Amino acid sequence: MEICEAWQLRGKRFRTSRFSRDITRELSELKPDNITGALYIVKDYLVILACAYATIRISWWLYPIAALIIGAQQRGLTTIAHDAAHRTLAKNSRWNYFLGIVFAAYPLLQRHWAYRYSHVHLHHPHLGDPEKDPDLKFFISSGVYDVRHPREYAFSVVWKAMLGGATLRYLKYLWNNRFLISREGRKDIDRLGSAIDTYGFAVFWLIVVLGFVQAKSLDMLVLFWLVPYLTTFQALGWFIELAEHSPMCETETDDVYLTRNRKGNLIERLLFGANLDEYHLEHHLSPGVPFWHLKRAQKIRLRDPQYAEIADSWGGLFARGPKGQPSVISQLLERNRRLYEAQLERLPGEERA
Repeated sequence: MEICEAWQLRGKRFRTSRFSRDITRELSELKPDNITGALYIVKDYLVILACAYATIRISWWLYPIAALIIGAQQRGLTTIAHDAAHRTLAKNSRWNYFLGIVFAAYPLLQRHWAYRYSHVHLHHPHLGDPEKDPDLKFFISSGVYDVRHPREYAFSVVWKAMLGGATLRYLKYLWNNRFLISREGRKDIDRLGSAIDTYGFAVFWLIVVLGFVQAKSLDMLVLFWLVPYLTTFQALGWFIELAEHSPMCETETDDVYLTRNRKGNLIERLLFGANLDEYHLEHHLSPGVPFWHLKRAQKIRLRDPQYAEIADSWGGLFARGPKGQPSVISQLLERNRRLYEAQLERLPGEERA
């Protein structure tokens, strides 16, 4: 069956929500500093080193768990690169670039200016537009919005992705939107910064590879960085980004309904919410607020009755919310089932059978 054509924001911009003056004033006080972002980076790398140490010193049977945790921390580093692209990782701009590029973007095989263009210049202003939002275009092309038999849909979007079936597609998405810069994008960004970014990436990885070769530890780089990056990081990234806007972009037009904060259980927060990755609506409503203040931003906005009602509807990614709210995956499966059954009802009796 074909994709459901219901895009309300095709060629349009979403409606922006307004909050009271008191709420807006308090949100404006949530600003970056020059220390917190660096501390989160230290935390991420310490966890990765601890996983490697435990595997080598205790038992190699721990490697699958280590790879999963490392992939989750690599995803946490994506938040570091993300905030650097928004220029909210650090108050000092040079420190912001240094932290985000050297410790996050380059290690994750991404380039800062490619990230900034695809995410800040395209995704945020064109959220929900199936022709301009690169994230939405990726999930449309990946079949997330295709209507299929429920078992086929669940296998393609959920189970296959868990087993690595979405890895190549997600890698291609990262390559096109986090490493390459389109011809239009080159006209819209700092050309000098982009050129430095290109050569800096090459120099960074040359130093890293030569350093590990010199230390006769190239296998450690492969086992405890590249393998998790190509496996668990990709799978976690698929589900995290799937949860950010799906399936709301298909029908919604207001910013508060185009994404969500997730209310998962402890395991979900550890694996899918490193560095407060679950507060995605807060980020879209206040892209100038650094990630470590997003939880506080939500508490401030909850004083708004309409926002509090919306917040009460969120669940986790796979798990239900604390009040039994439906999970993201269950919403996607239910949407597909409902549309599939509606299309079946429109078919002649012979074809339906």
